[in-house]
Amino acid sequence: ESLLKMPPDFDGGGWTSTLAELQVEAEDVIKRLMEYTADGTEKLVQYTTDSSNKVLQLSQEGADRLRDYLDEISGSSFGQKAQDRLHRVRAEWQWGSHGLGTSLHVPIPCEVDHRFIVALAILLKVSSDQAEQHGSEALLRRPVTLALILIEAVTFMVPGGLPLRELCLSPFCVWEKAQWMRLVTPAVIHMDATHLMCNLATALPDCLELEASGGSIKFGLELVGLTGLSHTIYVAWALASKSAFRRNVEYYSVGAVGLSSVAFALQVVAGEQKRSKVVVMGVMVPSQYVWVFGLTLAHLCSPSTSFPGHLSGVLAGLMYNYGIKPVARLVKQVFQGSTALVRRPTATASQRGPRFWGGGTTGGRDFEPGSAAYPSQRSRWWKSWAINLGSQLGLVALATGVFLMSSGRALSKHPINSWQLR
Repeated sequence: ESLLKMPPDFDGGGWTSTLAELQVEAEDVIKRLMEYTADGTEKLVQYTTDSSNKVLQLSQEGADRLRDYLDEISGSSFGQKAQDRLHRVRAEWQWGSHGLGTSLHVPIPCEVDHRFIVALAILLKVSSDQAEQHGSEALLRRPVTLALILIEAVTFMVPGGLPLRELCLSPFCVWEKAQWMRLVTPAVIHMDATHLMCNLATALPDCLELEASGGSIKFGLELVGLTGLSHTIYVAWALASKSAFRRNVEYYSVGAVGLSSVAFALQVVAGEQKRSKVVVMGVMVPSQYVWVFGLTLAHLCSPSTSFPGHLSGVLAGLMYNYGIKPVARLVKQVFQGSTALVRRPTATASQRGPRFWGGGTTGGRDFEPGSAAYPSQRSRWWKSWAINLGSQLGLVALATGVFLMSSGRALSKHPINSWQLR
């Protein structure tokens, strides 16, 4: 601006020119230059966008081709062996002395959130109902149930917590490292207070019922047996999933803890023993099928819980009801010199009420193994056993199918670095 205010200078040729005239020419040049620059910038942006889209498209095509190639390789025997070897090396490092879970102890701190409040309310309600049903001193008359609750509470309150990696249920460690104590220890370990209260609320009614009906010794043996059986079935599930569906995460990387598997087993056993109608969420259902509602509710409210772990408990209860108990009863009766599977207690003539027999006659006689009526009674027992077992296994198959379809993981390949606690 100061230069433009200066007087004109004489130029060669006798004419004058001011810087204002030069500014006009410069502005025109600058204007054209800005137009060219804007047009070039727009074209550059368009070219960069097109190039980025082409790069992304090529990258996506390359990734798809690579995935297809890896899927083709993994489907071969060589690819499966290589993948299994990688998972095995990872598991050896994970469950070894330098594993990722070395410093992890449980229980972990639990926030007083809505889950905690709901779990506490359910536990208090269940405890109140059981005290009303069995009496305020019910636990003192059930030593095994009381011992179970005390063990759960003591292990939960250990100063500094318990090492999770050394005590959780790992199918890999059980099957390949022969760490058989892992079939028992996970039942007394819980991730937090909410986890513990939910499991105790589920197991407490069935524990009290089974110990009251069968006695402490029998219930104690059932509790230990169902614990080991349910966890063994879980290990078998993980091994089968790895072999049949290539779902390696359940076998190599999962560490399971909690009493829930045993609680489902106890629920199945107690429901079969009651053989009555119970109310579940306002619906009357046979007691032997209550586990279906429990399994559904558990996974609707907490989808991250282990479905295989809970279903293993159900299968353990069914195996006990329809396999172990009938065989034990048969063996006992064989040793007692009887071939009858079901025998009613002897009653006096005055205590026996009339019963209908075939042909429309009545009588107060008992079934005798050698009588003509006994074969039909035995046939009815086997028929009832087969129908009940078939219905239970049908529900198990249905629940498994729904789980596999909803999760979409039946044939999926899980990442090798997964580490899950359930």
